Amino acid sequence: MKQSTRSVTGHVQRTGFGVFHCLWCVVRWLLFGLVAVCFFIFVTIESVLALEKGEAPIPEGKSQGSLSGEDVSPQRIVSINLCTDELLLRLVEPGRVAALTRFSDNADVSTVWEVAQGIRKTEPDIESILACGPDLLLGGRFSNREALHFFQYSDTPVLVFDVPKSFEDIYRDIRRLAEAVGAEDLGEDIVQKMQTEMAALRSGEDSPQDVDKKENHPVRAVFFQSEHYVPGTGTFENAVMEAAGLINIAAEFGITGYGKMDLEQLIAARPDLIIFSGEQKNSRTVRGEGLNHPAIKKALPDVKTVVIPTMYLNCGSPASVKAVRLLAEASRKLVPLTRESSSRSLI
Repeated sequence: MKQSTRSVTGHVQRTGFGVFHCLWCVVRWLLFGLVAVCFFIFVTIESVLALEKGEAPIPEGKSQGSLSGEDVSPQRIVSINLCTDELLLRLVEPGRVAALTRFSDNADVSTVWEVAQGIRKTEPDIESILACGPDLLLGGRFSNREALHFFQYSDTPVLVFDVPKSFEDIYRDIRRLAEAVGAEDLGEDIVQKMQTEMAALRSGEDSPQDVDKKENHPVRAVFFQSEHYVPGTGTFENAVMEAAGLINIAAEFGITGYGKMDLEQLIAARPDLIIFSGEQKNSRTVRGEGLNHPAIKKALPDVKTVVIPTMYLNCGSPASVKAVRLLAEASRKLVPLTRESSSRSLI
């Protein structure tokens, strides 16, 4: 009887220990899974934040040195952003480009459309990019995030470029991509040429009369866009206007980034020059018609307008100098409106 009791007791003890052991195993695996999930979430958030800043992190094993030609310069480069299309084709021969965006050979929006002819076009999804077999992937801040995130953690180096807000940003982007493709000297030549052209636009073509006119009656302008959006400080359009020697009315309104200015505000500000994008100005839509509102011409009969081809505004590139030149030429033909300080009051 005692032996039977000890047997039952031992069985219960062994069973209890087994249950405890199983529970511990379950808890241990749950903890392991929780840690793995937390790590995955952390890496994902870090990647998204990096994309927001325009700089994709390079996984372990990839370094900027491997992109700069210290090993082998990339020979199958894929671009999934129109702006990287433009910079890339100015730095490497077409034979090193595996694919570009479908916009690259569109003469209405691309400044490199002639060179882009005959180069493979790809969609910005993972499967299409993989089919191109890239050894370097280029994208922009607003490119397909899933694709960029996927390739950031593959064996393919990735470079992501933000939207430039100044010509210094453009110079930086050119140098950065030039280093990645092993074309540093060419990149520096492009930057120096742009800087020389910009310096000539600022001073070389101005007569003493022009300089005096600018100092005493600076040309006030506004870049009027669809749905009444206007670019203020901290925008690429503002950088182009300032480079042309114009005063941006949107900045006077205290607009940073892109804000709105209704027709009443536009008319009250009395600009000397209104700037339009070619694609928006010629659009046969409600958005395009808003830029051609008869109230503008009726209230501001002396205001001058200039239309900048869209291809010069889509991206920050060497072609951006042409946008500055168009504005500088337009401003030289103007006699700024004389106005009392009260008429400059902002609504």
